Amino acid sequence: MFDTMPDGEYKMPYLEYSAIGKRSLLEGSYLTASSPCGVNCSYDVVFAAPSLRCQDVDANAVAQRYFNISFDDQSVYYRASSFHQYDDQYQLIIIWSESKDPQQAGVPRALICIAMAATYNAHINYTNSVQLITVDVTDELPLNATALYASSLFYDVRGAINSSDDIQYPTPYKNFSVDELNEMFRGCQLLSMVESFAEPLNGEAVALGTDGYNRSTSLIQEMSVFTNKSSTYEDYNLSPDVLRDLMMNVSLSIFNHAQNFTPLIVTTKTYKASYVLKSPLRLIAAYATVLAVTAIFLLFGFCAMLQNGVSATPGGFMQLLCTTTHGDGTLNRMAREACLGGNESMSAELKKLRVRYGEISGGDSRLSFVAFGTEDETSPLVKGRVYDGSKAS
Repeated sequence: MFDTMPDGEYKMPYLEYSAIGKRSLLEGSYLTASSPCGVNCSYDVVFAAPSLRCQDVDANAVAQRYFNISFDDQSVYYRASSFHQYDDQYQLIIIWSESKDPQQAGVPRALICIAMAATYNAHINYTNSVQLITVDVTDELPLNATALYASSLFYDVRGAINSSDDIQYPTPYKNFSVDELNEMFRGCQLLSMVESFAEPLNGEAVALGTDGYNRSTSLIQEMSVFTNKSSTYEDYNLSPDVLRDLMMNVSLSIFNHAQNFTPLIVTTKTYKASYVLKSPLRLIAAYATVLAVTAIFLLFGFCAMLQNGVSATPGGFMQLLCTTTHGDGTLNRMAREACLGGNESMSAELKKLRVRYGEISGGDSRLSFVAFGTEDETSPLVKGRVYDGSKAS
């Protein structure tokens, strides 16, 4: 995760981690990763990562002590240092002029942040493959700057040979036990993550001339904490909590970039599609109305069948044949005159003829049958009487 100098001193983070830090700061959040456990799943993991402990300090004193400037100089709006060693700690110093109104003078603000080694207790949840991480940060202790900035820190490690019992060093200059060496590597890895966060903030934003035009050698003006985009003045949403969250986002982004896997207990969820009606009464009312109307028509149909006694079969040639067999009747005679069909072949008398479906008798009641005929040739049907083998009911 980090490079070293020719003599083994810590140098800087790998460029890929510096790039991750910049991307996270510009996004204002951690960079997510694809799910290793499915579409809907979650798991808990504990890992070491850096955090920040920041506090507000006297801006004028910090500006003079660390940057050798005064806030009376109106050209200075923002300035941040790189992380540097102060006693046994790594410190980041930020000063800026806080202003909500371009017509008012800015209020000097300053923060000093200390890099901490911490334990991240992370709960990682994927819902529809979208990652959400919640973190509880514990066991925070300041990184030991004196130990990690030691000269020739990994000088002998470069030529060391692993053995089954211990590490064989080429010289007795910088010899560490396995546990000590792991602790040194861990500290430098955390330091590289801290610098991936801090280096993009390093620099200054100044006003050139009287036109209020601002330039910055820092990434700060491209971040979401730069709350005013006017060229006449600047304002920054900076606080101990904001910087702590930004450091956490960078740490989680680097964690998501990891290529190694570790066995964990994973909880998976399987969702079944279901429909929830906002107004179920509307659906019930619609289907109930259709059911009621259908039931009414069915009732009418049954009543009609009981009264008629004959089922209402679909029309067709057979039905026409069975109801128009009174060959000697007036209706058939007049219909023969229009046998070619068409409205023009039908006589006016046929069109005005009054017909009835009733009993036609040939004089012998035993030969009575039912057919269409004129009112003079037919008589109304009588319920219960048998007509040529069929009973009217």
